Amino acid sequence: MALAIAVAVATLAGLEQFWRARGHRPTVIDDEALWCEQRERVDSRPTIALVGASRILLATSLERIRHRYPDYEPVQLAIGAKHSLAVLRDLASDDDFRGIAVVSLTAQAFEPRFWDDQEDWVQACRAPWRLEQRVARRLRTGLEERLVVMAPRVSLREVGRGVFGSGELPSPWWIHRSADRSGSIDYALWKPAPAGYRPVRRFYYARTVSSESAWLAASAPVEQWIDQIVNRGGRVALVRLPTAGDQWKRDETHYPRARYWDAFAARTVATTFHFSDDPRLAAFELPDGSHIGAGDIPAFTDALFDGLEARGLFANRSNPRPGPLRVEFRE
Repeated sequence: MALAIAVAVATLAGLEQFWRARGHRPTVIDDEALWCEQRERVDSRPTIALVGASRILLATSLERIRHRYPDYEPVQLAIGAKHSLAVLRDLASDDDFRGIAVVSLTAQAFEPRFWDDQEDWVQACRAPWRLEQRVARRLRTGLEERLVVMAPRVSLREVGRGVFGSGELPSPWWIHRSADRSGSIDYALWKPAPAGYRPVRRFYYARTVSSESAWLAASAPVEQWIDQIVNRGGRVALVRLPTAGDQWKRDETHYPRARYWDAFAARTVATTFHFSDDPRLAAFELPDGSHIGAGDIPAFTDALFDGLEARGLFANRSNPRPGPLRVEFRE
């Protein structure tokens, strides 16, 4: 038995060294269980809940937010490739939430048929958690943070597909995730096509668009959810994060800002912030037309929250100005 264990440990150590030498690094696998751990941290204490999809998930530094607002605890609740209003609705129904919800979304998210996009993750958290589930997720997270061999990219299935398909071993994955669900894209490892990231384009635009009057009328419940949070002392910010090139052209073709976003902004009690109103936010490079690179995350986070401050989101709240902070992205 001891010999078998020693062989297994030596094999894993060799594989770990092999994959690291090829540029792979540990990354945490995001799933409903990891999201639920973060959702449980949203309670009556002052919280900044980040809600949205991949644009805010892969563009904000929780470390930087925590440094700027030490009286608040930032929590990453964004879910990639899904419209975000189910999570806003969930926060509205939670009487313990009296913090700040920063919600990244597009005009399309207000279409009622997209309100349940993230509901499966919300419902997963409402089911009772067994102790063994919690322990298993914590152990798995600890291993994923430290070991490349835990990553799906180097699983036997992926290695087999590469070797018997293209004849090559899997290349390093370009998205890195941490235990707190924050993430980043390394564009040195991924060169998107000039036309943009096609799955994202299909997700956002292959849908029917409501007229502006029908869209605005149907969005009334969203304002009710915002009112629920505001009425018990919380705050909500709706932010339209940058897109560029073909992405932005399609946004404006299907949901012209003046007739959609601005119409809702004119009637909501939420703070609204559109990237095109802020030269700093609009200036960031978006290699795939939709996301920033890892090195820009601290500056992007500052630009976003400077803009929210300028629009009064933190008025009359503890908001010390941040000092210098060095943020390093470790391999």
